[in-house]
Amino acid sequence: MPLSDLIPILIAWVIAISSPGPATLAITGTAMEAGRARGLAVAWGVVSGSAVWATIAGMGLGAAMIGHAWIVEGLRYAGAAYLAWLAWKSARAALRPGAARARDPGRESLRRAWARGALIHLTNPKAVLFWGAVFA
Repeated sequence: MPLSDLIPILIAWVIAISSPGPATLAITGTAMEAGRARGLAVAWGVVSGSAVWATIAGMGLGAAMIGHAWIVEGLRYAGAAYLAWLAWKSARAALRPGAARARDPGRESLRRAWARGALIHLTNPKAVLFWGAVFA
């Protein structure tokens, strides 16, 4: 791939990352609440998820996903289910007796923070569409 083909991809990537989404909010929130190490773990999870989508799109499967809207719809519903599960978990924690006490932000392991970041990005339909468009 010539360098001249990479410039439009880079421009599209900068535009895509400039709009905050669930990954940006997760990274920022985790870093503010649990510190830099866990924020970076979530960020690496997001990067890992992006690498998965880039690999899939590079192999031509991204175009197939865009051609079959049911795959993207399924991914969208999986992402919505994940967000609903997070909301349920958060509501249960808030209603638990003693919830007013500050929780220990260091309880989440770095591996779990990484997995959360990867899951957020793997269930983000914008990532599928972006990488599908890049390699189309």
